[in-house]
Amino acid sequence: MAKSIYVIFSHSGTIPSKIIRKVTRKTYSHVSIATSDDITTMYSFARRYIYNPFNSGFVLESVNKGLFAKLPNIACRIYKLEVSDLEYKKVKKIINRFKRKQNLLKYNFIGLISPVLNIPFTPKDSYFCSQFVSEVLVDSGILKLDKNPVCISPGDLENYISSDVMYEGNLKTAFTKVSA
Repeated sequence: MAKSIYVIFSHSGTIPSKIIRKVTRKTYSHVSIATSDDITTMYSFARRYIYNPFNSGFVLESVNKGLFAKLPNIACRIYKLEVSDLEYKKVKKIINRFKRKQNLLKYNFIGLISPVLNIPFTPKDSYFCSQFVSEVLVDSGILKLDKNPVCISPGDLENYISSDVMYEGNLKTAFTKVSA
């Protein structure tokens, strides 16, 4: 029986997201992954507290909490990936490994230049959003990349996904549309 995972590309309009968008010249500056059909919980690497982008790491994201709850208009594009039971179990296992270590994990600020220079900067236990989601998809066997996940920007990752767009619009309304 096939399962589904969801890859959510977004742009919040915060200063860091505007910088990423300007450098990458892509519509979306952030990416998350979800494993439940209602997409109420997403996983990524981002700020842990609304007002401090420098205290960042592994996060559970929701439109009802944190930065996504505070901002009314977050543009997003959601892809639904049909995966095998084995791939789905691998994704869940990988995410659970990150959840168990979340207090030790840091945001890979230096690695943010990796996609631009195509040189992997990978400090121990440090990730940024597209590096994390790419690694989950590669390690679970869902996606093959021709470069290191640390050299993948959100826009690059979107180019690798061969699924149709499931939803595009405001992240807040995505949850009512997706779960309906």
